[in-house]
Parts: sequence; structure tokens; C-alpha cells
Amino acid sequence: MARVILWSSHRCASTAVERSIRELEKVKVVHEPNCMAFFGEDGSLRNVEDPMFEAKRNYILSQSKLSRSERYEHIFIKDLAYYVRGSFDEFIRGEFANFTHTFLIRDPTAVAPSIQRVCKAQDGEVPFFTDTLGFEEMYNMYETVKNNSNSKPLIIAAEDIFDAPRETMEMYCRETGLPFSESMLTWEPKVFPEWKQYPNYELWFGSVMTSSGFLKHTAGKMGKSSEPLLPELEVALKKAMPYYEKLNSLRTV
Repeated sequence: MARVILWSSHRCASTAVERSIRELEKVKVVHEPNCMAFFGEDGSLRNVEDPMFEAKRNYILSQSKLSRSERYEHIFIKDLAYYVRGSFDEFIRGEFANFTHTFLIRDPTAVAPSIQRVCKAQDGEVPFFTDTLGFEEMYNMYETVKNNSNSKPLIIAAEDIFDAPRETMEMYCRETGLPFSESMLTWEPKVFPEWKQYPNYELWFGSVMTSSGFLKHTAGKMGKSSEPLLPELEVALKKAMPYYEKLNSLRTV
């Protein structure tokens, strides 16, 4: 039985990977449990000290287990490292001690413009997660896992997935123990209930909702834009690059 967590950040194509893995009938997929704990019923963000935050987080994380009554043989969790900052150690103990931790990165020079496009479309405001575009947290989670494991955590790149989906997903499944299937490469356009819990979910998940597979992109150019970045995103991009470069140098080939 494979137990896998994919850690990523915003606009890194992690939901496309999740969509691919949803095509595997024997795999239970859990979508961003820690992210969803942050959202209130009205779409507002919870304060981490709000009792409802911890209650909701505990409930959602309970869904990351497989009961004997379920038909699944494997479990795959997709989440963002940014949302567990300050509590990385929790994910190498207890229920998570036997999980395989994996990481999905993407060139921040493509991530930042993608965030900007979504922000402009929804309300023009840049969300709170832009300090390092989530890359510092991804790197810190990687270091936490590496320092408490006998094996090197798997790192894959969004650019590789879109340029060579079959080869990259085959390798990902082989390394994690998930069963590979040709069905992972194409799918029917669909919206899953978990995605609808986000405010403006059509903007954040629009591409994958209407997709039918991985789209070919020019390596290194995916999502980049000539439009000037907002000042706060420009600062975040500069802060993100050192962490991205460290992770990229450790990428699984």
C-alpha cells in the first residue's frame, strides 16, 4: 500500500497532477486538507488561533486515513507546504511516519505572473501567501523530511510533467509505489466538490477543470509573461529564487 504526500505551492500545476492521479480507481485522493482548514464557510480566512480552525483541520486530516470499509488500496494527499509552516515536524510523526513525501516545483518566474493574473481577475489584491511564493516553506519541509529519513525525497518539476507527462508520471509512480496507468494521461473535464470550497475556485482551478490531459509547453517558458509584476510580487520573486534554485538542484532526474 502506497501512502504519498505531494507538497507544492500555488500555481505549480499540482492540481493537474492530482487530477491525473484521480484517474486511478484504487487511490484515495485528499485535496489540500491543510489549506481547507484556513477557509471559513463564507470564504474568509480563519485565524490560526480560532478554535474552529484546529477542529476543522483535525477533521480534514482524519480523512487522510484509510478505513477497512473503503475500497481504496493507496492514498495520495496533495497539499501546500505554506499552510503548515511552523509545524513541519507534525508530518514526519504519527500517521504520517510511513508516508512518502514528494515535492513539485515550478520556475518562480512563471509562478509570479500566474498569481498576478488570478489576483487581477478576482479583486486585484495580492493574497497573503506571497512572501516567497511558498518556496521557502517547500524547502524547509524538504529539509525536515530529508533530515528524518533514510532516503532522498523525490522532487519533480511542473515543466517536466507538461513536456514529458508519460515519462514523468511513470517515474513518479515507480518511486512512490502508486500504480501507473495510461488513464492518468487523459481525462474528462470535471469539477470535484473539494475544489468548489474555495472562493473564486473557477479562477484558481479553471485550467484543470476544463482540461482533458497535460498540455504541452515549451520547457522553461510555461506561464511566463512580459507584463510587469506588481511591486510586492517582484519582491517575493526575488526572495523565492534562492529556495527554488536549491530545490531544483536536488530535482529527481
